[in-house]
Amino acid sequence: MKRAIPFFALCLSACCTQVSATLVAYWNMDGSTVPSKLSVTSGSQAGSITAGILDINGTVDPLIAGTSINVEGPVGSPNYALGFYRTTTIFNDGRFLMEGFNFSELTDVSVSFAYRSLGAFTWDSNLEVDYRIGNSSWVDVAELETWQSGYGLASIDLGSAVSGQEDVDIRIRTVNWLSIYGYLDVDNIQVNAVPEPSGAAFWISAFAVGMIGFLRRNGDRRTYS
Repeated sequence: MKRAIPFFALCLSACCTQVSATLVAYWNMDGSTVPSKLSVTSGSQAGSITAGILDINGTVDPLIAGTSINVEGPVGSPNYALGFYRTTTIFNDGRFLMEGFNFSELTDVSVSFAYRSLGAFTWDSNLEVDYRIGNSSWVDVAELETWQSGYGLASIDLGSAVSGQEDVDIRIRTVNWLSIYGYLDVDNIQVNAVPEPSGAAFWISAFAVGMIGFLRRNGDRRTYS
């Protein structure tokens, strides 16, 4: 019986393995124009999400070289990113806006992307990720490194506030004041979340834990009897 208990416990624990994250939306940025870059290229909610670009006193360049960092699926050929750049600006505001996420029955929401960012003779520069629920105010969740000459990975957990929410917007934005020169290139944006366990899964997990405890107790009794 002592040998059977670990094996049975292993089988039960396999049924209770934590559900992994699922891809909600993905942009590979490989389109040759800005509008084509805003089409969701993969994910479970591709039909319900829109994206928009706002760039004040700067320029959006669709033909920036991309990266393989955070790629979902094969690397594009050609592999492009989306670039914001500025020259001699008093104020610059570039945003990638993703709207209309439905996170009902989803938890552990995160957004990740590859980016590089650089500026010269810039008085103030910020690179942030934030979200809003419905028509509420924007909530800042991360402020990223604004001086990164090579592509790096940003991965941000949006926290429990967006779990289960049906109308969530997410944006990546760069704000710069009194800048002679600077840029932000973004590629391979992913939004991921973990499905909440169903009621059936919850009771299976509870049953499994109870059975493991029961078998262990009975195994101990037989050992010492």
